[in-house]
Amino acid sequence: MKPRSEIELWEVVAQFRAKAALGFSDCLVLEIARKACHVPLGTFDSALAKLEGTHKIS
Repeated sequence: MKPRSEIELWEVVAQFRAKAALGFSDCLVLEIARKACHVPLGTFDSALAKLEGTHKIS
């Protein structure tokens, strides 16, 4: 069994490919926040805010 803190790179790549407006680093930061149980992730980025586990900051 893998440690919970290990990042699933395929999940990051899948999100990146599904949302063309997102950068790879955005997807990576979100996945790190999910694994650390630090969601919702606050963001000013409208495209990133559309993903589950985020919160748009006005």
